[in-house]
Amino acid sequence: MGFTLQLIVLLGLSGGLLMGADVSACPDGWAKHGERCYMFFNDKKTWCEAESHCVEQGGNLFSLHTPEDADFVRNVVLSATGARTATWLGSHDSVQNNCWLNSDGSKFDFQAWGPGEPNNYGGKEGCMELLGQPINDISCSIKAAFICARSLEVMDD
Repeated sequence: MGFTLQLIVLLGLSGGLLMGADVSACPDGWAKHGERCYMFFNDKKTWCEAESHCVEQGGNLFSLHTPEDADFVRNVVLSATGARTATWLGSHDSVQNNCWLNSDGSKFDFQAWGPGEPNNYGGKEGCMELLGQPINDISCSIKAAFICARSLEVMDD
């Protein structure tokens, strides 16, 4: 009888720990990367249309902060499409030239642009895209694939 009582107490304590635990997860269809969830979309949209789509999904376009973030996105795109595919990212300088902002409100701190970028070629390049290796500024009105990011969800069990 002593063993049975110990087992009941142990199971009760374990269940209590699990019930109070917070679990971070991504919504269905989203994958985890670091402290964010992401989803790649291969349908072509302008930067504004892509950002609006991400907002409808509860996120924003994926903002780069490190060269590792860029490598991660590059690998996601290559894995999904099998090719170098122009892909919108979450940064723009459309409010003021050379004053880059992230659509998710995070600090713009990405510095690993492609050679000579951003160059605002023709005075019309205000949005960030990834095309294979280089990170580039390009016209926000072209249509490209895009990658959204959102915060992890905390679920109470």
